[in-house]
Amino acid sequence: MVAVVATNCETPLHIPHPNGHRQRAKSVTTSIIYVTVGDQKEADLIASTIVEERLVSSVNIVDSVRSYYWWSSAVQQKEEFLLIAKTRTAAVDAAVERIRDIHSYECPCIVSWPIEKGNKDYLEWIGRETAGTGIRNRDETSA
Repeated sequence: MVAVVATNCETPLHIPHPNGHRQRAKSVTTSIIYVTVGDQKEADLIASTIVEERLVSSVNIVDSVRSYYWWSSAVQQKEEFLLIAKTRTAAVDAAVERIRDIHSYECPCIVSWPIEKGNKDYLEWIGRETAGTGIRNRDETSA
């Protein structure tokens, strides 16, 4: 089962300009944040918090992933939930910090990597939906 928290591209791609002209949305660098958690309740809490706080534009929750890892000097195996969040690269540090604050694990898996290519409309939507944080990409330019 996959649960999706907030994904839609219905926001216009052109932003109204104060003088009435239309301008293209700013080009932003986007990233994926990958997180594992122990149960559905924690997955829902983290996903809803980081979307509501606009640290990410959306989160996919994938249940029943099997993880193998070293912990306490032994190989462990556990069923976990996987969160896949999308955000602006500039917001990754703040999102990781917020996830870490909520997460129950002593050493949680919270990693990110840049999105190199994708549906331009969707990538612009990620930028628009996370723009309210006030965190800016160094490379944001008018397109």
